[in-house]
Order: sequence, then structure tokens, then C-alpha cells
Amino acid sequence: MRISTSQTFAKGIEGLQNAAREIARTQEQISSGRKLLSPADDPVAAARILRLSQDSALRDQYRKNIDSVKSSLGLSEAALNQSVELLQRVQELTLQAGSGSNTRSDRQLIAVEIKQRLGELVAIANTRSASGEYLFGGAASSAPPFAATAAANYAYRGDQGQRELQIGASLKVATTDSGYDTFVDVPSAGPTVATRADSGNDPAGNAAISAGRVTDAAKFATFYPASAVITFEPLAGVTPPAVNYTVRRVADGRIVAGLQHVPYNGDAFIEFAGVAVQITGNAKPGDRFVVESTGKQPVLTTLARLEEGLRTIGDAAGDQADLQRLLAESLTNLEAGVGTIIATRSAIGARLNTADSTASLHDDVELLAPGRCQVCAMWISRKRPAACRSSRWCCRRHNKVSSRPRACRCSR
Repeated sequence: MRISTSQTFAKGIEGLQNAAREIARTQEQISSGRKLLSPADDPVAAARILRLSQDSALRDQYRKNIDSVKSSLGLSEAALNQSVELLQRVQELTLQAGSGSNTRSDRQLIAVEIKQRLGELVAIANTRSASGEYLFGGAASSAPPFAATAAANYAYRGDQGQRELQIGASLKVATTDSGYDTFVDVPSAGPTVATRADSGNDPAGNAAISAGRVTDAAKFATFYPASAVITFEPLAGVTPPAVNYTVRRVADGRIVAGLQHVPYNGDAFIEFAGVAVQITGNAKPGDRFVVESTGKQPVLTTLARLEEGLRTIGDAAGDQADLQRLLAESLTNLEAGVGTIIATRSAIGARLNTADSTASLHDDVELLAPGRCQVCAMWISRKRPAACRSSRWCCRRHNKVSSRPRACRCSR
């Protein structure tokens, strides 16, 4: 076969063009710091690089989540520590109120501080995280979990769930806790009552029921575990027409202690079956207030009842028995409240330990995982000094002078 002069020239030009393309490619690799300029250069290596990049991005996100978890749980732990100290102070005040030399005026002064401590405990229970979530609202952490009514009673409006953040491929850690488990579901010293207004009550009257308290344990023992409902009847139920109420059992509607169409005096306690409650505001006909028997007493209710008792119990001989029973029950309930809070605090500590150990695991994995050199963008093994916490690395080729990665920002 004859080879013409033009073919020889064309072959030479093609070689020069190929060499120019190789030079251009090498220059682009040098300028970009990447060996693979496109997945077509090496599909297997490109897939591996993509997977490693995704794994690294996930670890970075897990670290951010761990930081958020530790921030929220650290704040929760501090709030619970403050709660324990507060309840211990209330225990001291309760013992002080039991002194035989105290008069009603002295006890009322103690009640003033207990009322302040109650407000402080409500603020602690409504603590928010840096991101604005209520730490003790459960999963429903966008609204204050504890709210006071007009009668110094407190309602829990959160739920019993928890908000979680993922800190590992198959590991989630709760960042919030249920205020119900921490402050509400507390064993009582004995059978007691929980009060609430019916959701269908007329809001125009703004009527509210107090926390109430057991004034006669023997009478209440014959009523327990039944519950009662106080219903405000039509004005025409009494003569002359006036606001009046009837107390019935919830289970069968029977009248309790003959309290039917009783004229309502907003300043007086409603007493039945060894229980005393107070309804404030302008109750309207049809309004209902439930008094439930229970073996639990929220910490906030314990403080509210203690404050109310120290403020209202007099100095008569018969009042002293009521006072001593109130103080004894309060001390037992306060101790139970401290125990419940400590149990939640222990669970938070366990979650903090999990977050710490998981963060260490991510660091260990990062040590062994390939990384991209900051100079040449080559994927290399991330070996670093033990004390170095930097996430920037260099390959050996660009680390000839220093014994540590040249891009390391640590002080070692």
C-alpha cells in the first residue's frame, strides 16, 4: 500500500493534536486538583468517590445533630437540677411552718415565698431550648406545656411523646421529655383529688376551679375512688333566682351529701366527702367542674395546695390537726416529686452518654475513612495526630516538611 506525503503529514498533525489534548487535560487536572474530571474517566472510581462523599456528608450532619442533642439535653439537665434545689427549699419552708410558735400571720408569710417558688417552678417546667422548643412539652413542643388558670390551678397541655434527632445510621435520641412524666405523674402520699373545668364551659364567665385538697381523710376514704362533678343549674332552681350548683357522682349521677341547688358564694369553699374546692370567676348555668379521685398529685399541685393551706388555715384548736396533716402530706409529696424529677434527670444523663459515645464513634470512623487532600484533591487515608481535631487533611505527597497534615489548624 502506498503512503502519500499528505497522509504522513496528517498522521503527524493528529499526534500533535493528541499530545496537545493530553497536555490540556493534565493542566486541567493540576489546576482543578482532581484526577477524575468526569465520571466517564473512571466510572468505578467515580461511584466510590460519590459514596464516600455521601458518607462524609452524613457524618457531618450526625455531628450537627449530636451538638443539638447535647445542647438541649444539657439545658434540660440544668433545669431539673434547679427544680430539685427549689423543692428542697420548699421542704425547708414546710418544716419551718410546722413550728408550734408560728401564728397564722407567720404561716402566711411563708406562703408568700412558696407562691413565688411555685411561679419559678412553672417557669422551669416551661423552659425552651435554643431552637425555641419547649423541653418538657413532649412531642408537642411548640406551645407552653403548663398553664395556670384563674384559680391557681395548673393544666398540662403537652403530650407524653418525645421529639427525636437521628445521630447515627440506625440511632435516634430524644431531645425533649414529657412534662407529664416529670412533673404530673407523681405518686401521692394518699388518695387525693385532681380538679379540672369542663371544656364546654361558657368562656364568658371565665370560671375556674382551684386545685382543692382533702380536708377529712376518713370521709374521703368512703368516697374514694369515685369522682364528682359540680354542675351549675338554671337560676330558677332556687328562690329567689340565683346562681346555684349541684354535686353529683360521675358514675351514676347520684347527689353527693345532699348538695342540690345550693346557692353559690364565690368566696366560700364547696365541701363534700372530705374534699374542699373553690370556684372563682362568674360561673354560668351549665358550667361543669370535675373533681376526680386519684392516687397521683402533680408537683405544681402540691405547692399550690401547700400555699393555700398555709394562707387559709387558722389558729383554732381544730385547725392544728388540719395543718399537721397538710404539712405531713406535703413533705411526702415533695419527696416523691424530687424522686420523679431525679428519675427523668438520670434518663437524660444516659442519653447524653449515648450522644458522647456516638460522637467518638464518628470520629474514629473519620480517622479510617478516606478523605480528599486539600491540595491535590486526591482521596487518601485520614491519619492525624491523636490531639488534632481538625477535619482538613493533606496527602503524603504534599506533607513532606511537616510531621502532621499541613492544613491542620490545631495547636499541637
